[in-house]
Amino acid sequence: MRRELARRPDDEVREKKLVIWVIAARDVLLSTNAARAANITWARVKFSEKTSSAAAGGVSHDAAAPAGDVVVEATLTEKSANQDPNGTPYTNALHTATYEVGKVVTGAMEAKQILGVQWTFREKQMQPTAAFAQGKRYRLTLVPWDVKKEKEPAIGNFNLSDESTAFDAERWFVEKAEEIP
Repeated sequence: MRRELARRPDDEVREKKLVIWVIAARDVLLSTNAARAANITWARVKFSEKTSSAAAGGVSHDAAAPAGDVVVEATLTEKSANQDPNGTPYTNALHTATYEVGKVVTGAMEAKQILGVQWTFREKQMQPTAAFAQGKRYRLTLVPWDVKKEKEPAIGNFNLSDESTAFDAERWFVEKAEEIP
């Protein structure tokens, strides 16, 4: 996990408010020989000094997508936890969900895995995407995340729950979504 996080562009890592590492105590307390035998290593990890092309003033891999919406059929494989609208001072909240793209219905997309940024709640009202479940298929209307933030700058300031392990997946904003029966 540390190596995967370290491969991300520096500006993406620095924009995280908090990173929580969960480590089993037994892994920390093992002797060097026992840890090596169990394939547990604590080597130093050097973080990338590269910045994303969006931060450098270029075009990000997300923004390189066509300007129009992309519609896909995809299976939800991983979802960040929902925030409780009553347990947070935020009026609006988003979360990430990892999808495996099965079919591109309209538009152009080459990615087979995407990270969807979608609503948890708006104006303290839970949104349908908050109830999405792993293993289910959805038809998603997507807009590149960088394009969405450019068009609606305030959305980039909303509280975002991002527990994804799909560090290299393209980020897309989920404009519209419906379950595929």
